[in-house]
Amino acid sequence: ETALKKLASNKLMDSNSVFATIVKNFNWTNADQNSVSADIESGMKPEEAAQKWIDANPDKVKAWIGS
Repeated sequence: ETALKKLASNKLMDSNSVFATIVKNFNWTNADQNSVSADIESGMKPEEAAQKWIDANPDKVKAWIGS
């Protein structure tokens, strides 16, 4: 289990951009990360595994983008 560490410049975080909002709000659990990793290890392309997780977790994604 590894804690999520986010790194961003002050310039980015002060920009009020959508990307800054995502960095600020991004949060996922070890279970979230492990489910994506398991799909990748099972042969799924990373993009497909990520999209599968996004499709299964729309509320978390909406919270990241501030919706």
